[in-house]
Amino acid sequence: MVTRGANAISSTVISAVLVADEQLACDELAYLLKEFPDVEVLATGANGLEAVKLIEDLEPDLVFLDVQMPGLDGLGVIQKLKEKNVPLPYFILATAYDQYAVEAFRWDALDYVLKPIEKERLALGSERTSVARSAWIWKPTSRRHPFGSFWMVTSTSRIRF
Repeated sequence: MVTRGANAISSTVISAVLVADEQLACDELAYLLKEFPDVEVLATGANGLEAVKLIEDLEPDLVFLDVQMPGLDGLGVIQKLKEKNVPLPYFILATAYDQYAVEAFRWDALDYVLKPIEKERLALGSERTSVARSAWIWKPTSRRHPFGSFWMVTSTSRIRF
């Protein structure tokens, strides 16, 4: 989380990394995210190996991660980070196919979006990230939540963690 504002009440910005093997898709996502002042794109990557390195080096709050990439795919990135015991960011996985959604949530994705990504859908993902961070909801790594899964129940929803 990046904190800004020297003398004012600090506002929190969601630090993000974008990873997609298609440059046009990555550029479009970066363009759409410019509409969200609470999201700061720190870096972009073009494959799974770059994603692992960027996440280790930058420790972003959020990673927009393409599911299907040559070599190490998006789900493989999450698995590799868990194996290395790296503190995990929140993940929003993106693909043109809905068939990976169940598997994405098994790997603790915060959200799953279908391409082409719409601005309204990004707003929901950004909101979910903000709510998760502000409520100190566990990030998906055993270092951050040693108690296993739990449910958060609000007046409007029920979320399993």
